[in-house]
Amino acid sequence: MIRVATNGTVSTVLKAERPWSPNGVAVRDGAVYVLEYKQLPNVPGKSEEWQPRVRKLASDGQVTTLATLTSEPSKSEQK
Repeated sequence: MIRVATNGTVSTVLKAERPWSPNGVAVRDGAVYVLEYKQLPNVPGKSEEWQPRVRKLASDGQVTTLATLTSEPSKSEQK
């Protein structure tokens, strides 16, 4: 994600590391929320799945991962 200042200066403010890929953004109260997906490797016996996560870029530049959903069932679902 890049920021373009009023004077035309361009800077990188957020990068998704591989294998994550940004798919959508939303802005609220000065913060930017980024939806990213990670493609899981194709494993025999498992279907190909995409893992989503949401990261928040605060107005002060701090990046926080708010949620990551995994394809693994929780312990309560395994019973």
